[in-house]
Amino acid sequence: MRPINLFPRQLRLSKRQTLIVSVIGFFMIVGIVFVYVYTHAINVQIQNQQQLLVQIEGQKKLIEDQRIKTSGDTLRAEQFRAVVTALQAEKKDWYALLNSILNPATLPPSTRLSGVAFDEGARIVTINGQVSDTSSLQAYIAFLRKQDLFAEVRSGALRNSGASSETGEAIFQFTLQLYLYEPK
Repeated sequence: MRPINLFPRQLRLSKRQTLIVSVIGFFMIVGIVFVYVYTHAINVQIQNQQQLLVQIEGQKKLIEDQRIKTSGDTLRAEQFRAVVTALQAEKKDWYALLNSILNPATLPPSTRLSGVAFDEGARIVTINGQVSDTSSLQAYIAFLRKQDLFAEVRSGALRNSGASSETGEAIFQFTLQLYLYEPK
């Protein structure tokens, strides 16, 4: 008796069919790799664009903050120009006045000026500042009183504003009012 083969007969692939199947498999693998690389590149590009947008928004906010600061500075600059124009209209030698007030040789070394203002109607120059040595401030006031530029020099309140973080010395805030002579 002959043995019966119960297994189905396997098809034999020709060399051509094997080559076709392997080429198809290769292109499928290359396609899958290409799709993966392409999607990864797109994701990186999207992340870069998002980071760029965040940076641009930060720069916009910084520029807007600077605009707000600039507008305040511009307002003060315009006010300063108006005061300078008014002072120039009086035809007075303001150089001598400002030199006596702001000259580094006469200003005490421990003094930091925080503001100089001019009131046209009352003809008062107001000086605000900070000083760590009250005796040098008194010498400065005496110097201003000796000048022939002011009708009167008044010293306002001297307030202790705390200690300096750098030197530990006491810092005092002061206000001086310099009354100008009436124009002739």
